[in-house]
Amino acid sequence: MAEALARDPTEHVANNDAESQRRVVEWPAIPQRPRRCLGRDRAGRLLGMRDAQGDIGRHELQDEYAEWRMVGEGDQPERFELTTELPEYWELLAAHYPQRMLAVLSAFAQRTVTAHEVFGLTDPELLDADERGRRARGVLAPGRSGRPAALNNGVDAVTCLSHPTNTLEALVRLVVGSAIPMFTQDRATGVARAATASEFIAGRSATFAQDCRGSDPVVVERIVSLACDGRRIGFDDPLGIYIVGIQAHELLTPHGDPVSPEWFRFSRGRRRDGVSRYQRMTFTVPPGQGFTLADLQSRRTGEVIRRGAQIAELVQVGVYLRAGASGAVAVTATPQEHEAPPCGTPGECARLQSRADEMERE
Repeated sequence: MAEALARDPTEHVANNDAESQRRVVEWPAIPQRPRRCLGRDRAGRLLGMRDAQGDIGRHELQDEYAEWRMVGEGDQPERFELTTELPEYWELLAAHYPQRMLAVLSAFAQRTVTAHEVFGLTDPELLDADERGRRARGVLAPGRSGRPAALNNGVDAVTCLSHPTNTLEALVRLVVGSAIPMFTQDRATGVARAATASEFIAGRSATFAQDCRGSDPVVVERIVSLACDGRRIGFDDPLGIYIVGIQAHELLTPHGDPVSPEWFRFSRGRRRDGVSRYQRMTFTVPPGQGFTLADLQSRRTGEVIRRGAQIAELVQVGVYLRAGASGAVAVTATPQEHEAPPCGTPGECARLQSRADEMERE
């Protein structure tokens, strides 16, 4: 937080106070830019694409702070798994509770995970805490420096977020960088209003936010609005990305009935203060139903379920924030003029299409 404030100083970010209220900012787990630039079918196939090193589609394209895999062969998917856990948590777990980490990894992979796989030696206690964390991060979420190992590349398990932009640092920078009032003059009414996400990102030449994603514009617009209202903003505790909703009724059994919400199992968290704080979800059809996940259909399209993207589009994820009283910070509503480029510009889509072509050739 301190580093983010040093980059983008603002008095609108503060520790929670007794009068602050919880606000949830949520968005779809399904990545928006691939669908817009590549089309729904091609994007759905590439999002779940796998190569010799595991889930390349996940590493390249699943950039909405939610990542998933579909377990099963070819046209017979058996289980869907999704995580929103930030890699920094696993880095801390490895540093201070290495045996606990190995136990959880073993449960995810459904086999015994050895210390050597994560730490490079049999006894992790021979390493200091910082080195344990560094080695575990390198295995699970190396970012732009490489691809995750089997424990987090979809081969054995999906453990935590691995896309280079799905990090705690990126989330904190996104919130802190957006907590600055910006007004623009409404062309229809002439009245000053809070800038939209596109206007703010363009006006600030923001490096901490990407327009046209699902997550960034929603977070930016909500926080800019709070800042324009003179509110102080902070993270709700505990900080994280959580699964806040699932549209189970959009999946139909072969008999045309909505699937049971109980088929979605949530873990890595709990319900706290009346809100969902789960960071992992698995979905499968229980034994004895007379059909499998591959027999389910999408209510929206009528398609049978073959790809993880068809389930991910039903999931909402989000972050819980705290917002203080209106007018706590003095704000001057001085309108600024900023042209916001439309989403899906030729240059943006050309870059994504080029990468998609490379993925398909590899």
